[in-house]
Amino acid sequence: MLAAHQALPGTRGEIASMLAPVDCDLTILKPLHSAFHATPLEYLLREHGAREANVVGLATDMCVHLTAMDAYMRGFKVWVPRDCTAAEDGASKDAALRQMSQVLKCSIRKSG
Repeated sequence: MLAAHQALPGTRGEIASMLAPVDCDLTILKPLHSAFHATPLEYLLREHGAREANVVGLATDMCVHLTAMDAYMRGFKVWVPRDCTAAEDGASKDAALRQMSQVLKCSIRKSG
């Protein structure tokens, strides 16, 4: 529903349209910064036998970082592809990626 709204004429929905879920996708609504906070994400990952979490998105220094931290604290191996995140400025992004790599032991290699 959110992706459908973003794809309406006159909205900036190009990325939302490309990422819109299809019928077989599981979707959750992330109400705050971490995708784990107040969501069934951990339950869904464990039900599907996931051992790794790939975290991408906007706000490398906030939402991506906090989601990666929560995944790490729950015992998942975490990959944050540095070319699949963004922040308001390069210095903030680089500092967040460095922190995730050094402290959370996340892989920050590029995608592909």
